[in-house]
Amino acid sequence: DRAIIEERLRLAPPETVEAPHLPSFADEQSAFDWLEAERSNVLAVLQSARDREWDEWAWQMVESLWLFHYNRRHYADWIDATEIGIECAHRAGHRDAETRLRTQLAWALIELRHFESANEELDRANELARGSGNLQLRGSVREFTGTYYLKKGEYDRAIETFEEAREMAAEVGTNRGVAVQDYFIGWALIEKGEYAQARVPLTDSLARMRKANDQTF
Repeated sequence: DRAIIEERLRLAPPETVEAPHLPSFADEQSAFDWLEAERSNVLAVLQSARDREWDEWAWQMVESLWLFHYNRRHYADWIDATEIGIECAHRAGHRDAETRLRTQLAWALIELRHFESANEELDRANELARGSGNLQLRGSVREFTGTYYLKKGEYDRAIETFEEAREMAAEVGTNRGVAVQDYFIGWALIEKGEYAQARVPLTDSLARMRKANDQTF
């Protein structure tokens, strides 16, 4: 996960997990290639961990798969793995992790246009997030909620929600978080046909992503 990108929201502890035979990754592409090759094994490991009630390990593993799922879009694996993560986070009583994983599940459902199911996940995530002291997480939930409105064609509501998320990202001080919100705001403005207005947030987003050397979004 960290070979793919260093700066992003993570809830798992930062300590390195020691494991035998773990390869080293020269760049994000080699990490993606390894995850692709191990895809069927990853899901089997998660199922086994859930059955053994190794809940903390399971949800952390699912969280670490987010960018792989987002970029490679193996939807069946994405949904199955994330549902395992949600179950384990809930059983472990880790509300923030459950919140985070519900948004990740919602994104897969949004892309498949299963809007009713996605809305249920986002409603639950927003409810859980209101009690969280993690401002970056709360901003992330608003971001995912904004994408729901964007994909449904509710562009003004999407922009309003992305602006909420941008304020939280700026308060936290995460360059990538602000860049992502600018990207989505620009996207929504383009969908509205407001091309000149879209140029401002998109230009800012590009500059921030170049600064971060981020190739994953």
